Amino acid sequence: MSIFSCVMGEVQDVVNQVVQQANLVEEVAGGIRNGMNPIVGGAWTGQGAQAFIEEVQTRLIPEIMALIASIMGFGGGITTALDIIQQADNDVFGVVGQVTDIFDSIF
Repeated sequence: MSIFSCVMGEVQDVVNQVVQQANLVEEVAGGIRNGMNPIVGGAWTGQGAQAFIEEVQTRLIPEIMALIASIMGFGGGITTALDIIQQADNDVFGVVGQVTDIFDSIF
Protein backbone atom coordinates (compact mmCIF):
# COMPACT_ATOMS: atom_id res chain seq x y z
CA MET A 1 0.00 0.00 0.00
CA SER A 2 1.45 3.32 -1.08
CA ILE A 3 1.66 6.14 1.41
CA PHE A 4 0.70 8.41 -1.49
CA SER A 5 -2.31 6.38 -2.60
CA CYS A 6 -4.67 8.89 -1.01
CA VAL A 7 -3.52 11.65 -3.39
CA MET A 8 -2.84 9.67 -6.57
CA GLY A 9 -6.43 9.99 -7.79
CA GLU A 10 -6.48 13.74 -7.19
CA VAL A 11 -3.19 14.21 -9.02
CA GLN A 12 -4.51 12.18 -11.96
CA ASP A 13 -7.63 14.37 -11.96
CA VAL A 14 -5.41 17.45 -12.24
CA VAL A 15 -3.52 15.89 -15.15
CA ASN A 16 -6.82 15.12 -16.85
CA GLN A 17 -7.92 18.74 -16.40
CA VAL A 18 -4.63 19.94 -17.89
CA VAL A 19 -5.18 17.71 -20.93
CA GLN A 20 -8.74 19.04 -21.27
CA GLN A 21 -7.38 22.60 -21.29
CA ALA A 22 -4.90 21.69 -24.03
CA ASN A 23 -7.76 20.19 -26.04
CA LEU A 24 -9.78 23.38 -25.54
CA VAL A 25 -6.90 25.51 -26.83
CA GLU A 26 -6.61 23.15 -29.82
CA GLU A 27 -10.31 23.74 -30.55
CA VAL A 28 -9.71 27.49 -30.45
CA ALA A 29 -6.82 27.09 -32.90
CA GLY A 30 -9.10 25.08 -35.17
CA GLY A 31 -11.70 27.82 -35.00
CA ILE A 32 -9.12 30.41 -35.97
CA ARG A 33 -7.94 28.27 -38.88
CA ASN A 34 -11.53 27.81 -40.06
CA GLY A 35 -12.18 31.53 -39.64
CA MET A 36 -9.27 32.23 -41.94
CA ASN A 37 -10.87 30.29 -44.84
CA PRO A 38 -12.97 33.19 -46.16
CA ILE A 39 -9.98 35.52 -46.02
CA VAL A 40 -7.64 33.05 -47.69
CA GLY A 41 -10.41 32.24 -50.18
CA GLY A 42 -10.49 35.80 -51.42
CA ALA A 43 -13.35 37.40 -49.47
CA TRP A 44 -10.88 40.00 -48.28
CA THR A 45 -8.15 40.98 -50.69
CA GLY A 46 -5.25 43.34 -50.82
CA GLN A 47 -2.17 44.08 -48.80
CA GLY A 48 -4.09 44.27 -45.54
CA ALA A 49 -5.59 40.84 -46.07
CA GLN A 50 -2.22 39.36 -46.96
CA ALA A 51 -0.57 40.99 -43.93
CA PHE A 52 -3.32 39.67 -41.67
CA ILE A 53 -3.01 36.14 -43.08
CA GLU A 54 0.77 36.19 -42.66
CA GLU A 55 0.48 37.51 -39.10
CA VAL A 56 -1.98 34.79 -38.11
CA GLN A 57 -0.03 32.02 -39.83
CA THR A 58 3.47 33.07 -38.74
CA ARG A 59 2.82 34.47 -35.27
CA LEU A 60 -0.57 33.58 -33.80
CA ILE A 61 -0.88 29.93 -34.82
CA PRO A 62 2.73 29.07 -33.81
CA GLU A 63 2.18 30.76 -30.42
CA ILE A 64 -1.00 28.77 -29.90
CA MET A 65 0.83 25.57 -30.81
CA ALA A 66 3.59 26.49 -28.34
CA LEU A 67 0.94 27.06 -25.66
CA ILE A 68 -0.56 23.64 -26.34
CA ALA A 69 2.89 22.05 -26.17
CA SER A 70 3.57 23.81 -22.87
CA ILE A 71 0.28 22.70 -21.38
CA MET A 72 0.84 19.11 -22.48
CA GLY A 73 4.43 19.26 -21.23
CA PHE A 74 3.17 20.40 -17.84
CA GLY A 75 0.73 17.49 -17.69
CA GLY A 76 3.44 15.09 -18.82
CA GLY A 77 5.80 16.47 -16.20
CA ILE A 78 3.24 15.91 -13.47
CA THR A 79 2.70 12.36 -14.70
CA THR A 80 6.45 11.69 -14.77
CA ALA A 81 6.84 13.06 -11.24
CA LEU A 82 3.95 10.92 -10.08
CA ASP A 83 5.54 7.83 -11.63
CA ILE A 84 8.85 8.59 -9.90
CA ILE A 85 7.09 9.05 -6.56
CA GLN A 86 5.19 5.80 -7.00
CA GLN A 87 8.38 3.91 -7.87
CA ALA A 88 10.22 5.39 -4.90
CA ASP A 89 7.31 4.56 -2.64
CA ASN A 90 7.25 0.98 -3.94
CA ASP A 91 11.01 0.68 -3.40
CA VAL A 92 10.73 1.97 0.17
CA PHE A 93 7.82 -0.34 0.86
CA GLY A 94 9.92 -3.25 -0.44
CA VAL A 95 12.84 -2.34 1.82
CA VAL A 96 10.55 -2.01 4.83
CA GLY A 97 9.11 -5.41 3.98
CA GLN A 98 12.58 -6.92 3.85
CA VAL A 99 13.54 -5.38 7.19
CA THR A 100 10.31 -6.66 8.70
CA ASP A 101 11.07 -10.15 7.38
CA ILE A 102 14.56 -9.99 8.90
CA PHE A 103 13.18 -8.96 12.29
CA ASP A 104 10.50 -11.65 12.09
CA SER A 105 13.15 -14.28 11.39
CA ILE A 106 15.28 -13.10 14.32
CA PHE A 107 12.50 -12.80 16.86
